[in-house]
Order: sequence, then structure tokens, then C-alpha cells
Amino acid sequence: MSDHSLLSASSGSRWKKCPISVTGVKSGTNRAAAEGTLLHGFSEAVFAGAAWPAVGTEHEVEGFKFAFDSGMLADAKVYTDYVQSRPWLNGFHVEARVHYGRMLDVPHEFAFGTSDVWGFTESAEDGRVLEIIDAKFGRKAVSPEQSYQMGLYAAGVLEAMGEMPLPRTHKVRLTIVQPRLSHRPFSWMTTVGWVEDLMMEMRPAAKAAVAFHLQQADQKLHERFPEVAGAHCQYCARQPQCYAFQSTLATLGNGKPQWNPLIFSMREAIREHLEAIEEQGLTRALAGDPPAGTKLVAGRAGNAKLVASKEQVLLRAQQLGVQQEITWIEQAWATPAKIRDALKRGGVRPDEMSKYIEQPPGAPVLAMFDDPRPTWSPANTSMFTGVDR
Repeated sequence: MSDHSLLSASSGSRWKKCPISVTGVKSGTNRAAAEGTLLHGFSEAVFAGAAWPAVGTEHEVEGFKFAFDSGMLADAKVYTDYVQSRPWLNGFHVEARVHYGRMLDVPHEFAFGTSDVWGFTESAEDGRVLEIIDAKFGRKAVSPEQSYQMGLYAAGVLEAMGEMPLPRTHKVRLTIVQPRLSHRPFSWMTTVGWVEDLMMEMRPAAKAAVAFHLQQADQKLHERFPEVAGAHCQYCARQPQCYAFQSTLATLGNGKPQWNPLIFSMREAIREHLEAIEEQGLTRALAGDPPAGTKLVAGRAGNAKLVASKEQVLLRAQQLGVQQEITWIEQAWATPAKIRDALKRGGVRPDEMSKYIEQPPGAPVLAMFDDPRPTWSPANTSMFTGVDR
């Protein structure tokens, strides 16, 4: 079987909305994706009992070279620490291939994905829960709520259970750990029934995608599932020949990423036009009338500031055993942000952190409504010390 899934879980939102997108010819990976592959690989090894690579060591993945630094280590540990903190029943599965072709009613070889972590947990509060956890190392906010990708992973697990199906009321927790956005995972509790209903909803698009791939689609199918432009176009390999995508960009000239002197001469006007649209939306949202499908969220926080004396911080760091992370060679001090992160790793909670570090909140920015960050409000503008894990 090919390692490439036509109906991959990661592209689920794209082929669900635009099945013909599967006919695009995929190009190579990019640096950000390669870094994610690297950190997933290190995390998988740690789950198996290996140690983290030494900080400063170099690694090559998919043609890209990376120096494993303390920031990468801290980000990956947010993910592994969360997974290992869950109350698992009989352990958990890591980087497991799951198939969901039966639930989509398409051939087995076309529908599979790789789930970062899945297993069953049990607690007094929630009872027995099927947990699906996915790590994201990018900075674009991703929500597990109503997620096609997470739903497909859950469907693959349910399909693997075969003759031991779970009832529709059984709880399913979908969690995305995105440490470069927040140290607090984003989780959404749903049920097996939601997963089954989602697969029924996705089935027509899945079957259409297979037909497009096999060049078996007739005119009627093309009319039922035409090209559709939208946010899902971002990583679509079919952009160059997609009429919907190209026509959407028509006002900007030729949408292909190649030199165009006219577009170059208009670059500031185009940039200002897009910024003006965003500013109009932000102004409306701040006035209490956000455009449909958007909301206000806190933007990037201001620079962290040291508010305690260096002696106080050093004493607390020594108590926690992280003094070497607080000071560098010849006692040169790390930045307040690095001091904050070191104290956090040492166990300092947000209420105590305010004694040492102050960080201005981010200004409100406009985001799509499904952004997992909480809705911003004027009352929530006090100083804070970083997101609690």
C-alpha cells in the first residue's frame, strides 16, 4: 500500500468541501512541516523510553537541517508531558495508522491517516473516555471542535474495534496540543454518535473524491461537486489549475507565484487594501458588531518584564534547580521571557509568577469564529504571566 492517503485525515476539511482537490499533484514538503516531523519523531522516541536529544545537536529531516534548541525541547515537552499526565487505561498508542474506509464507504487503501496518540482514559469525573490527541507545532490556531481531521482519527479507531463497537453515547475527547500558541491544550468532548454522524456527512464527498481520482466522474458528479474556493485552498496542490481559486485572485492579476512587474508595482496598494479590510472588521468588532463568522481574541502578548529583583529570582530558581537556565556564561542574565519559561518548567504557577514576571496582554485581533482561543473582552485586560499548562 502507498504511504500516501488519498483521503488523508489532515486534508479532511479540504476534500470534504472540494473533493476534486485530490487530483492535485503534490510537491515537496516545507521547512515548517519538516520541523513538525522532527519534533513528532523525538516525542515518539521519548514515549518509548528514549531520552531527548542534547540541546545544540543538529538533525536533518526531509532535506532540511535543524539545530535542536531549548525552545524546541520546551515545546515538545509540553506535548509529551500532557500525554503522559492522562489517566490511561492499559497505555496508549503512538503514531498509529488508522483506516476509516469502511465508515466512508470507500476502498480501504484510499482512506487512512496517522493518529499521534489515542487510547482510553478513566476518571471519576468523566468515566471511560476514548481520547484522541494531536500535536501541532505551528502558530496558526487549530481547534478540535467539529474537526474533520480529529473526527477521522476517531473513526479509524472505532473501525479498528470491529466486533466490539462502542455505544453512540460513549464519550470521545478530542485534544489538540499546540505549545507555540498555548501551553494549555484545547479539548472538546463529544460522543461516538457525533463521529458516526460526521462520517455519514463526509461519505458523499469521499466517494466523489475517489471517483475524481480514478477519472470515473461524469458530468453529473462534476455539477454536484464543483471546484470550491475558500480557506481550505491554503495547502491545496491543485491551485494552479483550479478555476475557482484563480478567479478568486483575478482582481490581483495572475495568481501564480511568479514575477509580475504590474503586481510588484501595486504591492503596497494591495497590502493596504487587505489591511483596510481587516481594520474595518476590527473596528466593527471593537464596537460590538463583529463581522459574521469572526470574533475578537487576544493577539500576541507584549514583551515579558522582570518585576522582582535578580536576587529574588535567582533564589527561587536555585530552590527549583533551574538556576543554570536563569543565567548564562559569566552570569549574564537570560531574557525575562526565558526566565519565565524556566520558572514555569520548574513548577512555578501563574499566581506566583506575577511576583517575578509581568507581561502585558495582547491587543485584540480579529480571528475566525472557530479559533480555539477564548473570546476577548475589555474586562480581561489585566497583566498575566503566561498560560497555565
